[in-house]
Amino acid sequence: MSFNCSICRDKGYLRYEYQVDRFADPVNMTEMCSCNNGYTDRDFSMAQQRCAEISVFGSKQEMINFIDTIHPQLQNKFKQMYGV
Repeated sequence: MSFNCSICRDKGYLRYEYQVDRFADPVNMTEMCSCNNGYTDRDFSMAQQRCAEISVFGSKQEMINFIDTIHPQLQNKFKQMYGV
C-alpha cells in the first residue's frame, strides 16, 4: 500500500510515547503532521465566535469580508451557515 506521507501514513497526525526522564511515567503525545494543512478545532471555534459577533453587531459586508479571510475549507461551511 502506498501512502502520500511516509511519516504519518496519511493519518494527518503522529502518536508516540514521551518520557521526561527514566523515572517518570510515559505520556502519550499526539501532534499534527507537517502534511496536515487542514483547519484545527481552534480555527473553527475562533471563526465561529467572530461570525456570531458579526451577525449580531455587524453588517453583511463585514461578514463577507471576514469569511474571505478564514481557512479555505471553512469558507464554504460558514457561507452556508450564515447565508452569505
